[in-house]
Amino acid sequence: MAIISRSRRFLKKSLLWLAGITVALIVILGLLNVAAQTHQEVAYFVQTMSSFESVARYLRWGFLGAVIMFWDQIAELYGKAKGFDDVQIQRAQAMRWRVAVFIIAFEFVVVEAVPARLMS
Repeated sequence: MAIISRSRRFLKKSLLWLAGITVALIVILGLLNVAAQTHQEVAYFVQTMSSFESVARYLRWGFLGAVIMFWDQIAELYGKAKGFDDVQIQRAQAMRWRVAVFIIAFEFVVVEAVPARLMS
């Protein structure tokens, strides 16, 4: 009986997630359709997105910096919430700089596409 309850809960959450994605896609497509009406609106939309992109970049780097700065507190709170013992929490806290290097490498290689910019 518990398996059926968990699978129903999972199904409900999945359907709610898919409904949210569908609504978001409909809104985005509607906005793009409106923006595609005239050339001037498209130029304005591109300019707005360009300015938003630079603001989003700074926000993303600030968020990543905050995660790295407060890594010990985040690991401790998350570990206590999940019921980890002290050794597991200390191991997670010790992995701060390893995780930071991987996050920064991912940002440069995938998100910022630095290798692609260097090749072109």
